Amino acid sequence: ADKLIEACTDCTALMTLSHASNVLGTIQPIEATIKAVRAHDPEILIMVDAAQTAGHFPIDVQGWDIDLLPLAGHKGLRGPTGTGGLYVSPRAYPDECDKTRVFCQRRGGTGSMAPGLEMPTKLPDALEAGTSNAVGFAGLIAAIDALTHEVHEHEMAMTDQVLKGLHAIPSVTIYGLPTIVGRTPVVLFNIEGTHPRDVMTTLDAEHGIAVRGGVHCAPLLHEAIGTGSDGGVRVSPGSGTSAKQIDIFLDAIRAMTPQHA
Repeated sequence: ADKLIEACTDCTALMTLSHASNVLGTIQPIEATIKAVRAHDPEILIMVDAAQTAGHFPIDVQGWDIDLLPLAGHKGLRGPTGTGGLYVSPRAYPDECDKTRVFCQRRGGTGSMAPGLEMPTKLPDALEAGTSNAVGFAGLIAAIDALTHEVHEHEMAMTDQVLKGLHAIPSVTIYGLPTIVGRTPVVLFNIEGTHPRDVMTTLDAEHGIAVRGGVHCAPLLHEAIGTGSDGGVRVSPGSGTSAKQIDIFLDAIRAMTPQHA
């Protein structure tokens, strides 16, 4: 929080924080960070990106004093791609529309106000230009209704098995937190002497296992943790992943280490 506050100036209007890393799975101390920022400058709007945590962990937008919370529908919420949502606090978009600090940069018809060239001033139409993805959102609602806490517990149990198994394999480096405490069901690792994309290709072609090799749309983070342009291998157990499948994955990783080459 101290470095974030140091980066603020008199011109800072918005601070954006990631609730969790899509690369390392590390969950950030959002509540404490927001309190520190508010104590420094209560006027800054704070946006928390919940793309990686919505559907996995409780998020208290009011208790944590969050102004804006964007989320993806196709990740932890298990909805269709092309869906998402944005929580907007009264502080960011007050009832007095002329005092709003959030504007829609895309213009288009909403079906609620015509004629005119300006966007409506009332939510949600003020921030929703164009035709809504009705079919996608119907799927998202159904997916949310089907969510259970047991699904998340299962994913974390499988992640725990992955972490413990990888820790026991020589020549494997795990990045991020050593246990499931404080992380999402995502694990980043590398095998000594093997390019992450080669690991990904081998797992797919020989074992039917889907992982992601590379920089995961986050090259600066990979630079910061020392994995550079090669990146790493990210494995993410899902609701349908079994303990037996994790064992198959770990056996495949062992077979790719220098000791088994």
